[in-house]
Amino acid sequence: MTRPQFPSNIREQPKSVAVTNGTGSVLTLNYKYCPGGLSSCSSNNGNVVSAAIVTPSLNLAQNFVYDLANRLTCANEMSSARRGDGVPPVSVQHRTRNT
Repeated sequence: MTRPQFPSNIREQPKSVAVTNGTGSVLTLNYKYCPGGLSSCSSNNGNVVSAAIVTPSLNLAQNFVYDLANRLTCANEMSSARRGDGVPPVSVQHRTRNT
């Protein structure tokens, strides 16, 4: 395994983490801090709005929602199995109850 790469945005927030070996990418994590995947926005307060987890056999898309106190209120995850791996697509949603 080679050393992971950590490219960041103008606010020094990690945009992605990639781990590779001699044959290619083993794991890639992509982070978005602005709605709609924008690279910059006035609402960027450091909370991850969406993330993507990519491996050779599976892609996962995650979306996060926060309340006005920046507490996580909802997390969604959707998988999309790559052709031929036999894993069916799955969607999971978790809501928190902040008091």
